[in-house]
Amino acid sequence: MVLTGYTAIKGPIYRPWTFFVTRQEKEIGKITKKWSGLTKEYFTDADTFGVKFNKELDKTSKYLLLGAVFLIDFLHFENNHN
Repeated sequence: MVLTGYTAIKGPIYRPWTFFVTRQEKEIGKITKKWSGLTKEYFTDADTFGVKFNKELDKTSKYLLLGAVFLIDFLHFENNHN
């Protein structure tokens, strides 16, 4: 299945834990990092994310949104200083 249209993931500067997924300038989903509490955030590398998407999305688009969560976590929130 081929996805039509331009899909983008954008995160506003004033809310660095929220990412909006748009296709052809229409919002199709939102990915947010949930606050886990000071102790968990400071002492562990565990993160909790939430994904919201439109009900009319096809399965492939939903899978891509789920994959985007892993990509955002790896690129934006992991602290690998090798």
